[in-house]
Amino acid sequence: MRSRESPLTSAEEEVLGYAALGFSDKAIATALQISRKTVSAHLQSIYRKLGCHNRTAAAHWFLTEQRDA
Repeated sequence: MRSRESPLTSAEEEVLGYAALGFSDKAIATALQISRKTVSAHLQSIYRKLGCHNRTAAAHWFLTEQRDA
């Protein structure tokens, strides 16, 4: 699922992929068998790395990257 030269780790991309599909933090945590706190930490790291301020902007980046990969 990693796109070329992505600033995100594979775990962050996996979390962001679910978020881009509209999954809640709880649903992402359940799907990946991690805690909601871990999901939140990944999302905060994603926002920081991408310079995004919200889930929608990060999801847009993810979907654009996947289309261009």
